[in-house]
Amino acid sequence: MENALNSGQAIIRGKSVPKAVSYVPRYAAIGSDGKPGSWTELAPVTVIRSITVNGLTPGTTYAFQVRALGRAGYTNWSDSVTRISM
Repeated sequence: MENALNSGQAIIRGKSVPKAVSYVPRYAAIGSDGKPGSWTELAPVTVIRSITVNGLTPGTTYAFQVRALGRAGYTNWSDSVTRISM
């Protein structure tokens, strides 16, 4: 997880899961209570190396997660990674 060059963007980077056919990333703004709000799922991708998230509000802290889809279905969501959008 890292901030992108443009304001309101973040880049999700992950490790591939053996035999996964796609990955679903999601993000949510962290509320004043320290918990994620409503999650926004992005379109599934086949490569997890670099996913750009657009439309983030600068100065807002976001949580990001990813899950993989394989033969047995979806994995659990990854642990959250948090970043402040620039």
